[in-house]
Amino acid sequence: MNCAEVRPYLQAFVDQELSPERSIDVERHLVACSECGAEVELTRSLCRATRTSVAAVSMCPEFQSRLCACLAKERKRQENKSGAPLSFWVIAPLAAAAGVALFFGVVQNRESSDAAVARASNNQLVDLLVEHHTHPEEPESRDQSAVAHLEPALGFPVYAPNLDRFGARFEGATLVPLSHTRMAKLRYNIGGRRVTLYMYDPEEVPMRAQRDLQPSVVGSHAVFIGNRRGYSIATCEQKGIGYAVTGDLSNEESAELIAAVHR
Repeated sequence: MNCAEVRPYLQAFVDQELSPERSIDVERHLVACSECGAEVELTRSLCRATRTSVAAVSMCPEFQSRLCACLAKERKRQENKSGAPLSFWVIAPLAAAAGVALFFGVVQNRESSDAAVARASNNQLVDLLVEHHTHPEEPESRDQSAVAHLEPALGFPVYAPNLDRFGARFEGATLVPLSHTRMAKLRYNIGGRRVTLYMYDPEEVPMRAQRDLQPSVVGSHAVFIGNRRGYSIATCEQKGIGYAVTGDLSNEESAELIAAVHR
């Protein structure tokens, strides 16, 4: 494997999410490539710094209550599926997701007064997603394989996730301009219900700062869900890319859908 082939796997390698075979391929490359090795060490340092930052800040009672409630709900959902006590393989991902949600809560609790002002403005992002969903533009492409052509305009990988298990039919993709950045907008139809999936840079489009979105856990993923004007909204982040879905779905359906977009 060369550098271009390895780099998409480095974050997952650090997080120990790769298969044993793929991990061996990455390790072989790292032995010979100092540049990729340095990137791995930087990523590990950032992870350690994040854990230290989280450990140094106490969780506010309100966030702790909300987090415990969503974990209890997910535990009950898993038990209803299996009818048996949760195993380590279920509990471990839940704990990882709780850590992600806790990190989001710490970031929010440490905002400055200037950031609080910006947050008030950012609350309009939820309205923006709903507005683009209810007034769809003509898609730039109806070819699912051509979605990757949006990447140069956005600066991060863009793909159309496989949502076949939800009965989703891809209808098209386009770019959504914001005041200072852009998002990819993918349209789907699920049993006659319209669904819009957005992909964006979370540093430019801070959906995690939306107070109207509440933390939840789906499997091993921390997501945020809410409602606006009768439409459900669910968001999540992974590997530096933000995802959001809005549509004529229930909160539970939107949460399951957004968790499924992870590669």
